[in-house]
Amino acid sequence: MRPDSALTRGTGAAARACLANTKWQLGEVGRARALIEEAIAHATETGHVPTLVNTYFYKAHFEIVRGDAGAARRDAQILVQLCQENALSLFAACGALQTAWASARLDGRETGATELRQALAAFTDQGNKWSVPFFQALLAEIEAQDNVEGALSRIDEALALAGETGEHWSDTFLHRIRGEILLKHAPTNSAPAEEAFLTAIAIAQQQKAKSFELRAALLLAKLYQSTGRATEAHAVLAPALEGFSPTPELPEIEEAQTLLATLAENDEVKIALARRKRQFDLQISLGNALIATHGYGAPETQAAFVKARELAGGVESPTERYAIYYGLFIGCLIRGESGGSRDIAEKFLREAANKPGSGEFGMAHRLVGLSYYFAGNFVSARAHFEIAINAFDPERDRDFAFRVGQDPAVATKAFLALTLWTLGELERARRFADQAVEHALRTGHVNAIVYTHAHKAIFEIIRRNSQRCMSHADAVLDLAEKHGLALWLSYATAQRGWASYHSANREKGRAGLSEGISRLRTQKSEMFLPFFLSLAAELELESARIDAGLSIIDTAIAEADRIGERHYDAESHRIRGEILKKRDPTNAAPAEEAFQTAIAIAQQQKARSFELRAALDLARLWHSQGKPQQARELLAPIYGWFTEGFDTRDLKEAKALLDELGS
Repeated sequence: MRPDSALTRGTGAAARACLANTKWQLGEVGRARALIEEAIAHATETGHVPTLVNTYFYKAHFEIVRGDAGAARRDAQILVQLCQENALSLFAACGALQTAWASARLDGRETGATELRQALAAFTDQGNKWSVPFFQALLAEIEAQDNVEGALSRIDEALALAGETGEHWSDTFLHRIRGEILLKHAPTNSAPAEEAFLTAIAIAQQQKAKSFELRAALLLAKLYQSTGRATEAHAVLAPALEGFSPTPELPEIEEAQTLLATLAENDEVKIALARRKRQFDLQISLGNALIATHGYGAPETQAAFVKARELAGGVESPTERYAIYYGLFIGCLIRGESGGSRDIAEKFLREAANKPGSGEFGMAHRLVGLSYYFAGNFVSARAHFEIAINAFDPERDRDFAFRVGQDPAVATKAFLALTLWTLGELERARRFADQAVEHALRTGHVNAIVYTHAHKAIFEIIRRNSQRCMSHADAVLDLAEKHGLALWLSYATAQRGWASYHSANREKGRAGLSEGISRLRTQKSEMFLPFFLSLAAELELESARIDAGLSIIDTAIAEADRIGERHYDAESHRIRGEILKKRDPTNAAPAEEAFQTAIAIAQQQKARSFELRAALDLARLWHSQGKPQQARELLAPIYGWFTEGFDTRDLKEAKALLDELGS
């Protein structure tokens, strides 16, 4: 079947409708609306009845969850009509449930409740349990007006059925409705309702259901306010509102913001917020100090930032919240939790998206860029780093270095240099690397200077310039020893070891690199570990320790797979090819396969510089096998892509080999 067939488009419509419902619960309410409208448009375009029925069911469901009875009835009536015309009993029963709920909200509670009970009975008589807990909760909410005990009993049945079937998407909704019913049942005894709302919030947080969390938090905040607990009301509502902007798609946002502003004027709340702010500042300062002395991934460092996050509910400054995001993000990255770091970065970017051009906007893009860089998506990393640099203002954002441990503009330039070099923009990369060092020195901020020298040393290692690497590694060593910066001492030890090896002090160099890797492992610092292991394997190769080199490079590749750090994958496989070639010169097939893997990875990542190196090694292998034409056809187009950096070692060697192949 062709990709643009009705079936394919219909599947796409249903998928969009389901995604819209998911996005709404996750708090992405604007995107959810766009998706649900796209779903209806696609379904209508197909003219395929089952697709239309499926999509209108999810559209009506979407509107019910939002609480829009008028929109839900319009969609449900279309659904019922389609089902009646085409004898689709299952979805006809679903449409009857949705229509009955809308009638209860719009035309009359008693009549609507009766219709909803009848529709629910007909639905379950067909043997259906799917979505029954949700509809039971809707019915219980209506019945509670006249029969509180019966409504509570129905909610308990719904929760039991959800536990039986494993259908938990509506659990937060069920507990929130339960809390509302309990409050109506015993307004003078709010403890059971409070417990229900807290349960709803806890489930929503665990499920990342931000919209459901906000609704439950708003009800609990109102309860706290009505019982003279303004401080607790503010504490529960502020974190639930984070990342939301007012929109008709979720009217509770504006209501919650109004309530939060009112609570903030309460004297007790003001005192509590001031105390919380002092505690928050102390935690951030502690976290930054622990980064420098114990490393990003140390348990005590992460504990400090987790505590800061708990205190952040009363903190309004995005810059200060960024310090939390950064601490948690880099901790995940250091520990090799690439998925967690990416989630944190994207969350902060969503929050900062409504402040384009701000320092916070730039910092959020920097974090997303870092997650892409380590994932090996260099094109996306470059885009985010460039946005970040354009957003930073040196005068406005100069205090960020003291909030997050290093100057973010400097740090972004350092990583943009690494990214550009990998993409083959060699001269531009060199300029950004030099600018990063100059900028760091102007700040006079020790952590910024150390951070930049350490990453400039990595830049020089990748460029194979041992003399320049040594200079920057020595600068890091000096500052790290003077200020007790354990993490940077480990990086510098490894970097200086590599540089020493290539400066004719081979044994000392190998030992230094090994010691640096060992220190990083002790500190549970996974970031750049596959990179340093690959360097160690290469040194073993050059020292004719072939088996040791092969073992280390296999470990490097396995570690990269485990933690999802992909920025050096192409080089790791290229080094493996060199080791395999040296291990058995009479059997070139394994080495050739490794070089081909390196080239394929580099091409997929658009890593032109790494592609050139792998192609150069494979071309040399083919040349030694008497295949000069094949070698030239491989190397020439890759070399021809470059328009700058012809004084670099790789391009000089490629040019020399092409000249030899040509003659």
